[in-house]
Amino acid sequence: MQARDNKDSVALPHYDVVISFAGEDRQIANEIAQKLRKEGTLVFYDDFERATLWGQDLYQYLSDIYKNRGKFCILLVSRHYARKRWTKVECRAAQARAFLQDEPYLLPVRIDETELPGLLPTVGYLSLDGDGVDGIVTAVRMKLTSY
Repeated sequence: MQARDNKDSVALPHYDVVISFAGEDRQIANEIAQKLRKEGTLVFYDDFERATLWGQDLYQYLSDIYKNRGKFCILLVSRHYARKRWTKVECRAAQARAFLQDEPYLLPVRIDETELPGLLPTVGYLSLDGDGVDGIVTAVRMKLTSY
């Protein structure tokens, strides 16, 4: 009989929402994450997971988070988001998930008018200017209760 690897027996967390954002947009991501968390929503936001992320192979770990661990993925789309390497990794993983399922997964929030490669203009979105953080949080809550 072989010893069982403890890693196989540990369940990885699942989240109601995972948030993908550029560092320049952290303040907005933080505000959304804090408000969702206060309401009891399980949120993947990197600052909430600092100890867990420490020492991880972030390419693999974050790809798994954005592809497999959330009910929904909020993309904070901005000119910064479109240029960053890490957001490209997260977005590709999230888009792979969206491609594989029939229900909505990507919840884009436009911070500015930047077009994001791979995100079709036919995908419904909210905007920071039009909806504000409170409107985004309310919409997430409604989305979670309808799915």
